[in-house]
Amino acid sequence: MVHRFLYLGYRYCAFKKFLSEARNSRSIQLEALLKKIRRNAASSFGQDHGFSEIRTLADFRRRVPVTNYDYYGPYIDRVKRGEAEAMFGPGTKILMFALTSGTTGSSKFIPVTEEFFEEYRRGWNLWGVRMYWDHVDLVRKRKKTVKLGSDWQEFYSEGGIPCGSISGLVAETAPLFLRDVRE
Repeated sequence: MVHRFLYLGYRYCAFKKFLSEARNSRSIQLEALLKKIRRNAASSFGQDHGFSEIRTLADFRRRVPVTNYDYYGPYIDRVKRGEAEAMFGPGTKILMFALTSGTTGSSKFIPVTEEFFEEYRRGWNLWGVRMYWDHVDLVRKRKKTVKLGSDWQEFYSEGGIPCGSISGLVAETAPLFLRDVRE
């Protein structure tokens, strides 16, 4: 149990840093956007939209239209076939495709890269840390919690990339000591 409290304390420091940095969210978000644009400038999507010429938010708005999922379809189809460079820069690893619930039609395929997954996990960690910090009895008394997740490998794309629920990937990659192995 001590290791859980130590882990919670360690993660709470990241939560406090996040709150502190939230005061500068506009500049942090712009920096993150420009970093992603630079990282993916060599992709087909990046070349088609002039990523190498984007230096400001105004540049981005001029180059990348507000659109819908269908606009990205040809690029996503290529990624599904294993051509990561259709949307992503060199060396980008696609972990899976997260599937939407398909409330407005068929399921949509959302590429999950290593970088995206780390950002996604950081967000969930921030939420989880605050939840356990506010309800420390969940740690102290080892109360049971329910974690819902689905299979992240329901099927594979033409390029051999797993397709399913990102919650399953989160559960499978959680630190071992945080997993509740009791049924």
